[in-house]
Amino acid sequence: MCIPILLNAQSNKDESLILGCGLDEKGGKDSDGRQWNSDNKYVSGGNSVTAKASFQDPSLLSEVPYMTARIFTSETTYKLPILPDKRYWLRLHFYPSVYNNFNPADSYFSVTANGVTLLNNFSSFITCQALSQAYIDREYALAPLNSDVLELKFKPSDKQDGAFAFVNGIQLIQMPDLLFDSPPLVGYPGQTVDAKADVIGWTGSQGVATYKDYVVYVHEEPGADQLWLALHPNPATTPRYYDSMLNGVEIFKLNDTNLSGPNPQLSDMMMEYEERFRNFEDKNGHRKNFAIGGAAGGAAGFALVAAICIAVHQRKKRTPGSYTNTTSSWLPLYGNSHTGTKSTSGKTHYKNLSLGSEHDPSHDSTGNSAAIFSQIGNPKGR
Repeated sequence: MCIPILLNAQSNKDESLILGCGLDEKGGKDSDGRQWNSDNKYVSGGNSVTAKASFQDPSLLSEVPYMTARIFTSETTYKLPILPDKRYWLRLHFYPSVYNNFNPADSYFSVTANGVTLLNNFSSFITCQALSQAYIDREYALAPLNSDVLELKFKPSDKQDGAFAFVNGIQLIQMPDLLFDSPPLVGYPGQTVDAKADVIGWTGSQGVATYKDYVVYVHEEPGADQLWLALHPNPATTPRYYDSMLNGVEIFKLNDTNLSGPNPQLSDMMMEYEERFRNFEDKNGHRKNFAIGGAAGGAAGFALVAAICIAVHQRKKRTPGSYTNTTSSWLPLYGNSHTGTKSTSGKTHYKNLSLGSEHDPSHDSTGNSAAIFSQIGNPKGR
């Protein structure tokens, strides 16, 4: 699926946009040599500023587009040119770092595309922390919008004090129609969709790939927040082999008005780690109103590495000929550096944890965010 999309992106450069938010007019190139252009001329109205991240997480794929961002303190709109009868792939890039005096833990916002809600009360900070990632992308397939302009609106949440919105990169790529030729099958929750599923029977031989599409309606009722998918042999058909086969599954949310979902919950292990870290800081009096900068954190990490290397070297000098076979279980040094920002209340808001971050539990994490991939528009448009 990715190959035809990329090929189509190359053959439709005029209809595709790759924007590095916060870049100057010269733009920039990522680690793959892809050109990212400035987003300046597409921003319309509202209050926005550009800023550079104060810390570069080692897990970032590239400085571009993640190290620069456009920050919105009020509702602001991107007006992106599109063809009215074409489908587009929209990808939004988020790196919840510290930008100037903006605390990533205070970033709660919504995003709409021509009236369709993509994100609502979304916190990339909480999402990245729950997924143990430093950055995150959100992707959407947009059905034809019958408009020459895609209005992409970013609006800070009015449910959080000091909330702001931000984005690091925007990709809008025209999609080929051949990906949406076949209508889906329709299934119902709690019912058997296919009692005699036979993968080899569908294809006629072994070693042939195939797929099946199903649509499930999810009712808005208690306990309906999980979708169960069960595959098991059917003894009634007396199969030769009592097994099931599945290579992959994709779950897309279909809706014509709202594609948002809840912010993820932190795992018990992550919450326990946060509590232990807060207790450690309280005990040792390390809480401060502002974070130590990325350079200071890097210097501390370098000093620690140097000290360890010297200690190991001295030990080897004292015990010549000795050999120890051990397996390293160290965590990345940057996981413990205090890069980010902390609130004046003394509660830690942000801390780089390898691929994630710590957030202030006083913020409401029961708001809405988005599904990772979603189909926008009327299902009839398929």
